[in-house]
Amino acid sequence: MLNLNETLDQSGGTECFKVLIYDDFCKDVIAPLISVKDLRRQRVTLQLHIHDNERKHVPTVADYFVQPTEPNIQRIIADVSSSLYDTFHLNFSSSIPRPLLENLASGTLHHSCSIESVHDQHLEDNLFSLSQHSVYAQLNDPSATGGDVEEIAEGLFHVLETLGVVPVIRCPVGGAAEMVAVSLDTKLRHHLRLLSKNNNLMTSRPLLCIFDRNIDVAVGIQHDFRYRPLVHDLLVKAGKPD
Repeated sequence: MLNLNETLDQSGGTECFKVLIYDDFCKDVIAPLISVKDLRRQRVTLQLHIHDNERKHVPTVADYFVQPTEPNIQRIIADVSSSLYDTFHLNFSSSIPRPLLENLASGTLHHSCSIESVHDQHLEDNLFSLSQHSVYAQLNDPSATGGDVEEIAEGLFHVLETLGVVPVIRCPVGGAAEMVAVSLDTKLRHHLRLLSKNNNLMTSRPLLCIFDRNIDVAVGIQHDFRYRPLVHDLLVKAGKPD
């Protein structure tokens, strides 16, 4: 995306310099993954918030990374209308709804500034739940039965069946995650035996990682393990001053 959705060259970036425009959501996506040094390697010379009223005309390429929302679309139209940048490359964190795409097209149709590309990056938070209440307590109860594990495995099986995939399953050994993984694996194998190869709709092989809730995976995903984000989580989020 930072390379304008083109193949990276040997130097690690395109020859043109660019401005990166983001909203709050996409800023949180980029911040823990890409350092300022990495952005410079991609010829990103300036980073600006899309709703910053202090943005001024810069004769360069603008690389937008925002959510497909009505305020963001209207601001992009305003930027194009005022020729804020020479060319525009638009990246949306999730699929842009057709009405918003039509608004974008109609709002920028009669302006000389060029929208070079529009891409869906599919980075929206698609977290969902199987809606099983108190399942953590049930799985960690010494008197728990296999029925709770079977219920979770059954829910995951239906998700995989809907997606049409047979995943490669990985999990830690010796906990509830392993029990769920074994049960799910059994269900998948039974499904594949029942259906012939031609009738089986489950074809691709993504990776499915099943973790015990005792492992806080979210921390590692949200930011890298350095002292600054650690202090931020411990002090700032706890309501204490920096």
